[in-house]
Amino acid sequence: MLNKEIRPEILLSIIIPHYKTYELLIKLLKTIPDKPSIEVIIVDDLSNDSRLKSLEGFFENVKFNLILNDYHSNAGHCRNVGLSLASGKWLFFADSDDFFLDNLYDNISCYFNSDNDVVYYYPASKNEHGEQGARHLIYEKIFNSYVKNPNEINLLSLRFKTHAVWAKLIKRQLILDNEIKFDEIAFANDVMFSTRVGLHMKKFAFAPEKIYCVTRRYGSLTVTLSRESLLIRMYALINQYNFLKNKVTIHKMKQINISGLHIFMKSLRCSICFGIKVYIIFRKNNIPVFRKMTFIEYCDVKYLVKKIIAFKNDAKYEVKK
Repeated sequence: MLNKEIRPEILLSIIIPHYKTYELLIKLLKTIPDKPSIEVIIVDDLSNDSRLKSLEGFFENVKFNLILNDYHSNAGHCRNVGLSLASGKWLFFADSDDFFLDNLYDNISCYFNSDNDVVYYYPASKNEHGEQGARHLIYEKIFNSYVKNPNEINLLSLRFKTHAVWAKLIKRQLILDNEIKFDEIAFANDVMFSTRVGLHMKKFAFAPEKIYCVTRRYGSLTVTLSRESLLIRMYALINQYNFLKNKVTIHKMKQINISGLHIFMKSLRCSICFGIKVYIIFRKNNIPVFRKMTFIEYCDVKYLVKKIIAFKNDAKYEVKK
């Protein structure tokens, strides 16, 4: 059950799921300003790390809450636990192996009294050796497209294709009013959460400053390439497609242009047979894998060059299972 109290003195709740990345978690916490208007909620997914309890004295002014799960679940469950305890006006979901950039508080506090439901931030991304990563590029592309041309197609992409929750500041009242929660799954738990946020948001803003750096780390969930991970991601996409087709017009569904291409291409790297299986499941659920617009989008040469360079830096961290 969601905590419906919004404490006026708490302006920002930062929710952090954690599992066995203590040193990186410390790095993240060091980038959070020690302000009494900030609430930090860490939900540990049974790391069995005795050092975690020492974190309760990490901040002097931040309202700090450490939750230790008594069973291992997933990041979606941990985010929901944190969401149920949050009391701030605004929400930010951070991953324990990422970090905030300089001037975080100055760059977000100017929006605390705004009437926006969502504030979008351009993220940065790096791998664990400090090289340029690729994870921010799709969000940079979507944001730039809307800012330059705020038409209906670009607005729909903004609403329904910016799945990552670390690229946005979300007003908690929007979550409470619409009872939005994360899917409690191991991968892609933010797809439906962000889809519902995008559906219900009325006002939003873009912040020009970068406030958050997402990392790519060997062994993390985002670099895991396995049949299990791809099937979970595939069904999350299918759920999004089925949800949206009941919420928007047929014309808008065509403009949103949901495609299984990315997952299909990754499935082929597991095996040809598995790729065929994924293709068949997508088609049975009326989700196209190949579409003209998909290829047009990938003909953006500048974006493609950035993607190739960053992919080469990121590829070494991928783990096949």
